[in-house]
Amino acid sequence: MSAEKESYNTNFENTELRPLSRKDYKDIEELISKTWKYDSLSSNPKDAKHLSRLYLRSCLKRSTFSCVAVSEGKAVGIILVSSEKSAPRFTITRSLSQIYAAMLLLSTKTGRTIGKVFGGFEKVDSELLENSKQSFDGEICLFAVSEECRGAGVGKRLYSAAVDYLKSEDARSYYLFTDTTCTYQFYEKRGMKRIGEKKVGLRPYSNHDLNMFIYSYKLE
Repeated sequence: MSAEKESYNTNFENTELRPLSRKDYKDIEELISKTWKYDSLSSNPKDAKHLSRLYLRSCLKRSTFSCVAVSEGKAVGIILVSSEKSAPRFTITRSLSQIYAAMLLLSTKTGRTIGKVFGGFEKVDSELLENSKQSFDGEICLFAVSEECRGAGVGKRLYSAAVDYLKSEDARSYYLFTDTTCTYQFYEKRGMKRIGEKKVGLRPYSNHDLNMFIYSYKLE
């Protein structure tokens, strides 16, 4: 899933882009939690922390490229990409960290309920990809930008870095999953095409339904 919103903001124009490092994890986990409002899913604040940790680790496990936006020493944006041409960097520590995050989330009753909901989201993603009947060379696994710096071009720069990486990998196409909690118009403005969608109920967390999408792009 991904999130980026466009407005006008000049306070972060000199934001530095660099590869992700472990010292950024805490900032990125907080960014993930705020972006997708994990705090609203449970009365236990630890659930949001564990869920964001688990989500980051699951994205890292399959990614082959990372880029973070840093402003005044704080990570305010991230994009993770997977290329079929390159194998993800496997480490025992990363795998154990993902397992540990899952155990922490599932250690509470509310956490187990949330885990089932997000497990359902993963099934929908798999279904959307299968139903597209297309194969891809790359995936944008995670894309999020802090609300405070949206509109300063940070998201555009991160997205461009991801596309440049995929081009360097000789990728011909890539895809991503997103939904109505994100500003999916960002991708449409950059030529990505919606190739599938499905409506998912969010009860008891919300009275509204969620539309989940898969977008794709063919590189020249």
